[in-house]
Amino acid sequence: MSEVNMNYEGEDNLELMKLAQNYNKSLVALIVKNKPPKAKDILDFGSGDGWFAREVAASLKQEVICVEPAQNMLKYYEKPPLTSLEQCETQSVDFVYSLNVLEHIEDDARIIDEFYRVLRKNGELLLYLPAFPCLYSSMDKHVGHYRRYKRSDVKRLFDTAKWQVEKICYADSLGWFASLVFKFSGNDSGVPSVRMLKLYDSVFYPISLGLDKLFGKFLGKNIVIRMMKEGEE
Repeated sequence: MSEVNMNYEGEDNLELMKLAQNYNKSLVALIVKNKPPKAKDILDFGSGDGWFAREVAASLKQEVICVEPAQNMLKYYEKPPLTSLEQCETQSVDFVYSLNVLEHIEDDARIIDEFYRVLRKNGELLLYLPAFPCLYSSMDKHVGHYRRYKRSDVKRLFDTAKWQVEKICYADSLGWFASLVFKFSGNDSGVPSVRMLKLYDSVFYPISLGLDKLFGKFLGKNIVIRMMKEGEE
């Protein structure tokens, strides 16, 4: 899947995930919490249908620049988003966040280089990605994931002469077990049931967020990476 002129294969899952209200609210809170205090220009890479960008913008009372390469997502926007990072000027933003996007792009290292280019010095990048290759399932295949991530991928993606590690941890520790159960459930459609999704989001996900304080260093369905741009091109 290239960055430009592609379609997002998991549009049905995107609609389904709107039912996960606690999960979605926690991601908005994650972005707001990790936004650098002085960041004026914020960019959402892989903004999907724009829901997160709108919620973040409302919470911060700041405009969020949307970059969404998938052509089938553009119908959700009143104001057309950018369709490529190449449309962003060099050193033009202070904070970039991206939620569950890099796994859809085969050459993810190229996107990291583009993040570096568009960020100003001391600008920050926040990534929320699916974790642990052992959890790769029919759901990952259904929505077009090339991979799931682990801590060692940080060394592959980030040049330490250019980036400073601010934070690396796993998230949704109970989700690790739920994902493993789904993998071996025999569900080849890649789409979880509405009932199970709502049950997990309403009952288990809040508990999982609490457990992350204990187990986030070792275990989780997702990985959170926050980096600061140090060097100059």
